Order: sequence, then structure tokens, then C-alpha cells
Amino acid sequence: MHSETDTMTNTRENYATSEHKQSVNREAQIMEILELLKPESTDEQKFVALLLLPRILDPNDKKVVMNVFHSMDFTFLTRLLVTTSENEHIPPETLRAIAIHIIECFAEYEELLAQKQLTSRIQYMVKNISFR
Repeated sequence: MHSETDTMTNTRENYATSEHKQSVNREAQIMEILELLKPESTDEQKFVALLLLPRILDPNDKKVVMNVFHSMDFTFLTRLLVTTSENEHIPPETLRAIAIHIIECFAEYEELLAQKQLTSRIQYMVKNISFR
């Protein structure tokens, strides 16, 4: 019986340690993404960050979502929203969908809805409806 208790305790401790490592790793990944989203980053770096972001970001983690919002290069998002030319590898519909998905994530938070970074992009999002 004693060994079962020890096993359960060790399992819980291992799980907690594993969870902590995942959390630390996720935080490090978010920090890397925030670096890639800076306005001085290349378009390619920003694009990679936008592709990674949905896989790593927990949309329920308000603090992290707010950090990403304030780090976002919204001019780059607008360029994705209005793109019409074919990229070598990525169709314009895909670029627009990526931008819309990121904006949708921010729109989940009421305090961000009235922010100029979102309201000024509504016109481009509405125009995208006709592309679908």
C-alpha cells in the first residue's frame, strides 16, 4: 500500500514538473514570437510568427493575448488583408485568412474591440467577405 501512495505522489510530481516545463517552454516560445512580430522584423519573420502563434497562444490567457496585441505590427496585418497578388508559394486567400484569424483572436476581448488597431481594419475585413 505504501508503494502505491509513493507511486501516485511521484506521478503527480512528475506531471506537475512536466506541466511547469511546458509552461516555461510556451512562455519562451511566446517571447520569440513577440520578437519576430516587432515592426523592424522582416515580413518573412512576421509571417512565420503569425503561423506559429495560433499553435502556441492560449486564447484564454488574457495577459499573453494583450502582450501579443501590443506587440503586433498591424500595418503588416493590413497588408495581408489587402493582398491580391500571388506570392510564390502562398495564395492571397490564405494570407487574408491568417490575418483575419489573428484579428478574431483579439476580438474575443471586449476591451480590445474599440482599439484603433482593430476598428481601422474592419473595412478590409468586410471587403474580404466578397472574396469568399
